[in-house]
Amino acid sequence: MAASSAYKRVYLQGIDISASVRSVEVEDNDRLIDRAVVVMNDSSGAGAEAPREGNTLLVDMGWSDNHAVLFEGELIQVGNTAQGCDPKTVTLTALDLSYRIRKRPFQATNHVGTLSAIVQAIVTRDPAAGITIGQIAPGNDPTFTAQAPLRQTTQNDWDFIMAMAARYTCRAFVEYNGGASKFYFVAVTLLTQGDSLGTLSQSGMSGRLTRFSYERLAAQADALRTTAVVDPVSGTPVTSPDPVQPTEPPHTPSPAAAQAGGSQLDNALSVMGQATDLPQSQRPQRFVAGTPSDPARATTDATQDPTRALGFIARGACVGAVMLRAKGQVDVAGVSGWASGRWYVRKARHVVRTTSSGGMAPGYTTEFELTR
Repeated sequence: MAASSAYKRVYLQGIDISASVRSVEVEDNDRLIDRAVVVMNDSSGAGAEAPREGNTLLVDMGWSDNHAVLFEGELIQVGNTAQGCDPKTVTLTALDLSYRIRKRPFQATNHVGTLSAIVQAIVTRDPAAGITIGQIAPGNDPTFTAQAPLRQTTQNDWDFIMAMAARYTCRAFVEYNGGASKFYFVAVTLLTQGDSLGTLSQSGMSGRLTRFSYERLAAQADALRTTAVVDPVSGTPVTSPDPVQPTEPPHTPSPAAAQAGGSQLDNALSVMGQATDLPQSQRPQRFVAGTPSDPARATTDATQDPTRALGFIARGACVGAVMLRAKGQVDVAGVSGWASGRWYVRKARHVVRTTSSGGMAPGYTTEFELTR
């Protein structure tokens, strides 16, 4: 990495415009449509005439010896800026190709079939969107009949898919993978069972932490949901089982403190870890009201989101790391004992700058938000 330099390639409608790019930013979010912002030099003032909303934008970024396509999308906004003696610039803002599903006109539909088949049919009913199916793997795949269909009444296709993802504890997203943008509808449990994307630590180059802060609040944890429905056949009440609760990670002294016999802070934290009223008992609990008389919904509505079951949230920045992507897991090392370990990546913002801007030096950095 010592001889490596920040790398960027930006293609507008398949044309390489990298030579004019001052900075490029790609924000990868686990629940929102991904966004890219590209700032270009436009000394002649003619640059703003070329791009148009609807043009495709593809961004390949990282380091010269380790880079990847992090974004493919569609322009939604073109703006130009001219202020004082500063050079003129053009700013291109794009959203990933799930935006093409989002902007479809509303179409009321009574869906019949399995959840996975319904989701696939919604995504592919407009071939012009140019999105292929990557993986559809909900943990719970219920079947809907003509007598009890899955009704899409007031939501467009993308909002309806996101509502189904929230109901069945899944993530729905479009990701550039294998040379094309692909759609994924995956259970969160599968995302949290995969391998780590890599390690963020205070040493090394790519992924070296430059800023890290975290907090733990019981109120930030996903609520423990409880449901009770009536079986329409027998008339007996059906109560959802209690989901398995993760335990708090134990505090381990930092390596330096352990060699020195333990610092006062580490000793104090060890005593705090023996408290009888632990955060597990402080997590919010919620009863899901209005559940229809469907026993299958009892278990579904009581599922807890494992990506924020403990109420931990961390924010920070590191030397640019292409491997850091939302909806994956990353290991954190070399920080406080409670913060070390595996985290879920909620958001990653990759930025490459060729010139200083806003007090930021040229180079490649990654800002992130983690939960667990």
